[in-house]
Amino acid sequence: ELLSHFDELSSTAAEAVEELLAKEIVIEKEREPPAPGGVEGRLEYIFKHALTRDVAYESILGAQRRKLHRAVADAIEELFSAEREMFLVMLGHHRERGGQRDEASSCYVAGARLAASRFAHEEAERCYRDYLRLAPASTEETIHARNELGGNVLQLRGRMKEAEGEHRMALEEARQL
Repeated sequence: ELLSHFDELSSTAAEAVEELLAKEIVIEKEREPPAPGGVEGRLEYIFKHALTRDVAYESILGAQRRKLHRAVADAIEELFSAEREMFLVMLGHHRERGGQRDEASSCYVAGARLAASRFAHEEAERCYRDYLRLAPASTEETIHARNELGGNVLQLRGRMKEAEGEHRMALEEARQL
C-alpha cells in the first residue's frame, strides 16, 4: 500500500520486491497487530538478515536516504492519518532520518506518552530517550518528559535510582529556565 503511493517508484519497487521475495532475501508477513479499527491484512516486508538490510541501506547515498525517509513519513501521514498514533514511533524514525528533527521530536514524545499509557514501558523509555536526545535545549516540554520518564516508566519498572536521576535532571533544567 505504501509503495503504491510513490508513482515514480511503484512499478519498479513492486518488481524489486517480487524479485527479493523470490530470492528469499525478504519475507512478507501480515502486520501485527492491526491498528484498532484498522484494516487487517496489511503486509510488511522484512529482510531475512539484518546484515543484508544494513548493506542495502548503506548503499543509498545520504541525501537520497534523507529524501526517501521524508517521502515515506509523508506517505504514512497521508495514507494512515486515521491510525496515525499507531505509527508515531515509525514516523519519528523516518522524520529523524529525513533530517526533520522537530517533527521527529513531536512524534517521539507523543509515542512515548501513548506507550506509557499502554504500559509498554520499554517502548516508552526508548521514545522518551529519543525525544530528549533530539531536544536542542531545556524547555518546559523536556522537563515534563523527564518527569514522565522517571515517574511513569522507570519508577514503575522498579528502577528507582534512574527515576530519581531523571527527576533531579528535570529539577535542574527547571532551575535554569
